[in-house]
Amino acid sequence: MGRGADEIKWPLHFEVSRVTVRAKEVVEAAGGSVRRVYYNKLGLRALLKPEWFAKKGRLLPKAARPPPK
Repeated sequence: MGRGADEIKWPLHFEVSRVTVRAKEVVEAAGGSVRRVYYNKLGLRALLKPEWFAKKGRLLPKAARPPPK
């Protein structure tokens, strides 16, 4: 979190793939939350175009696990 970290005064809730320690501390200090998520190709498609799954009568896929290190 660069400039403007002092200006967060209300709770914000984020889902991100990466986050710095400083940014997470600032958001949580304001009462918000930061959730790290991993999107594979199918999960990203479901996030960007959920109507594609509805049109085909399919359920949205569950969140993927990150690949092993």
